[in-house]
Formats: sequence, structure tokens, C-alpha cells
Amino acid sequence: MKILRYKNTHYQIAIRLGVIVFSFLIPSGVFAIEMNTYGKLGVLGSLDFGTARSSYTGVLAYAGADFKHDNGFRWGIGAIGSFTPWEQRSGVSNALNTGDAAEAYIGFQGDSLIVLAGRFCNEFMKFEWLQGNVQGVSLRFKRFNKYESNAAYWLTYANSYLYNGKQQSALGDKIATDLMGLVSYNDNGLQKNNVFGSGEMVVFGVDFRRRNSLLQPYALFHSNVSGSLLAQGGLQIKIGDIEGKSSHSLASLYAIYQYWDKPASNANTVLMWWDQSIVLGGSFWFGFGIAGVVGDEHSYFYSLSDASKFYGRSFAPSNFAPYFAGKSMYGYIYEGLDFGSVRADMLASFGTYNEYSIMVSMIVWQKEAMKFEFGLGYAYIKTRPYWSLDSGIGTGNALKAFVKFSY
Repeated sequence: MKILRYKNTHYQIAIRLGVIVFSFLIPSGVFAIEMNTYGKLGVLGSLDFGTARSSYTGVLAYAGADFKHDNGFRWGIGAIGSFTPWEQRSGVSNALNTGDAAEAYIGFQGDSLIVLAGRFCNEFMKFEWLQGNVQGVSLRFKRFNKYESNAAYWLTYANSYLYNGKQQSALGDKIATDLMGLVSYNDNGLQKNNVFGSGEMVVFGVDFRRRNSLLQPYALFHSNVSGSLLAQGGLQIKIGDIEGKSSHSLASLYAIYQYWDKPASNANTVLMWWDQSIVLGGSFWFGFGIAGVVGDEHSYFYSLSDASKFYGRSFAPSNFAPYFAGKSMYGYIYEGLDFGSVRADMLASFGTYNEYSIMVSMIVWQKEAMKFEFGLGYAYIKTRPYWSLDSGIGTGNALKAFVKFSY
């Protein structure tokens, strides 16, 4: 990510990607603009050792720019595309031959309010179940008084979602998952993708921060997922160093109820989840957790992203999370390291969901925000048989290698 600053003349603004068009929306006078550019180009190869015969090679490219004016006005543009030069059999790759306008938005950012509308990255909402890019409107604001100085209120309306594989936990982005999948806002430019669903989504909540704790109640409503209404309501609690300093401990607790009236399944599902992570010196971490999904075996907990340490969503031949299958109960342990130029993630789970995964990445060249890296990873995944029939995931057993340039 590269940040440049341009000062005060309309001539300099005019030469940057159509800023002159938007300057008519700004009151006349002298102002400054900050441009933040970002992008990546990556190649990933997947070798499948199972019976699914889902080996493939995928290429993904992404570039965008965000513009911030000193009066609070903000806008951005971006594009993403992928193609599959080779696949063992048709349709096995999560990174299909597709492309889309990843970002096209306007908004406002001030001390107590940020609002964006259009297509944009939703991470500023700090809601882990809806990371990545949405199409809609999001706003987050704070009230400054003695009762609410530690509270932030937020709301997102989305009518589509760009699945780009990005998954982030409290320990940072998962390695190379942003190269393992791409689903456009609309399949074939005609209908919404099946990862998001064909309806409209509204999700809202409040973040209460007090010393070393975060309390986040939320509610989510989706008018049509797999032909049915979906609603969620729950509470997320984080206790420990939520800012993630060099050495810290963080406990994350989740209790979420879901109503989803899918055909041939019970509508009621409850996710109960506890995760404990310990970071030492900012370079080494380990942790453990236990999770259960109480509900019908043919259903699952709906999520477009999550903050888990699992790699199963990216390794399985689907963009759904196999570890959120209905009627599940499992425990897991994980560890990792990050020495700047070398990073590794390792995890093992036991119970109704089994995953044994390791991902390693190495930065071989870096200059400021630009870097070139490569990596290798392996995962064995085994889900419950009845859920495999519903989702088409089954047992995963694959090796993945990648190279990526990013800025």
C-alpha cells in the first residue's frame, strides 16, 4: 500500500484518475487530497490428493485507489479479475474466470462518523462476519458524552458481496487466502452470487469498549438465502489486549442464534464458540478453542467471513466454511510465528470437524509498501458425511503453492 500527498492546485488533482470530475462536488477553494494506492498480482497452484480431482492453477490481479479530501469527502475505485489457465476438471477452482469493479464508492470520513456508499471494502466496520467488499451502504459513528464515549454504533445495508477469499483473525490476514477464491458481485452479470444469496442484507450493532474488553451485540437480517429468510442475533465478547500489542492474551467468546427456514431442515441453529490466543513478543503465538453448532445436521451457520484460525474455507472446493456445519462439536489447537520475512500458521482440530493445516510464506524482496513473496501450504479436511452431501465439500486433501507481488 503506497500513500502519496498532493497539494492545493486543481492542475495536480486533474491528472489523477478523474479527480477533476468529483471536484465539482466539492466547494471551491484550496484543499488537499491524499491518495492511497494498493494492489496485487498472484499465481496459485493447487494439487489435490483426494478423489475429487480438483487440482488447478489460478491467476488473480487486483488494483485500486482511495482518495481522501481534507474536508472529509472520500471516494475510490478498484478492479479485480482472475482466470484459471489449467484445471484438472471443469469447475473445480474457487477462482473462476471472472472480473468485476471491486470498488466504486463515495463517502465521508470525520472524527466521529464514517459513511461509504457503492462498492467498497467493509473492514472499517470492524465486524468480523462481514469482511471484504460489499455493495451497499455502511456507516459507523460515535457519541461523545460521559455515558457513551466508549461506544460505537454501526450499520450495513448490502445487496451483494464480492467474495475475494480474504479472511482475517485477531492475528492478521490468513496466508494467501486472498488468492484462493473470487466470486463476482453478480454471476455472469445477471444474478447475485450464491455465496451471498439472492436477497438483501441489513446488519447493525454496537461496540462497547471498557479497558481490556469489547462487548459487541448485533443483529442480521437477510431476505433470501437459498430461497429462505435468514436472521441472526448474538453477542461477541473479547477479553484481554484487544489492540494486539507485542505480548498479550485474548479470549474471544461467541453466542449467536440463527433462524433460517431452509427446506428439509430445522430452522433453529446456535453457535457457541470460545477461542483463547496468547502472543509472545509479537513473533510467536499459540492458542486453543472449542466450538459447537447446535442445530439440524443439514443446515449450517451462515457467514461470509470469520475470524477463526481455520483454513478449511479456502482449501475446500467451496466458498462455505465446513467448520460451521450443523450438529458439530470440536476442539482445536494452533500455533504460529512471524519474524517479518517468514511467517507460518499451523492448526489441528478434533471432533466432528477435522483439519490439519500448515501454511508458510516468505518475503524475498521488499521496498516500502511493495513486496514479493512466495509460500506453500497443505491441509487435510474431513467433514461430517451428511453435510458433505449437502454442500459438496466432502474430504479435502490438497497442497497449495503461490507467488504474489503486492503494494
